[in-house]
Amino acid sequence: MKKPFFSRVWVLVVLAALLTAAITMAAGANMTENDPLISLSYLTGKFRTAILGDVQKTAEDTAQKMQQQIDSRASQLTAADSAPSASATHQTITLKAGETLKAEQGSELLFLSGAATADGSGLTDVTAGNAVSGGALIVNHLYLATQGATITATESAQVLIG
Repeated sequence: MKKPFFSRVWVLVVLAALLTAAITMAAGANMTENDPLISLSYLTGKFRTAILGDVQKTAEDTAQKMQQQIDSRASQLTAADSAPSASATHQTITLKAGETLKAEQGSELLFLSGAATADGSGLTDVTAGNAVSGGALIVNHLYLATQGATITATESAQVLIG
């Protein structure tokens, strides 16, 4: 009676060992160097090509956006360079005694030297912050013609007008 019990246990141990060996060999057969989970050819082929393509597209899009920004800024700078300079929009006028200068509305006048008077109203002394209603102009003051204004030189005078 003891013999059949030990032989049954022995048979079960041998069967368990064989079953474990078979499972280990089956699992090992699928995970060899020749058949890994992800093959090296996939990584260096399709996967690498896809990643490099994405990187290339992103780089090209970024370069295109940067080029548009550069072109936009360059056109702004070119427009600023082609704007009239102060020398083109402002000119110095020399008046002799008795000559008059008519300034249009919105004109700026910088009285540089000499002596002159404003005839009537329509001139604002921006430097002093008051309206000029006739009288002598002050040297190195900036005036703004709010209406058509007339300036008469009482002696030789220079005015920068713009």
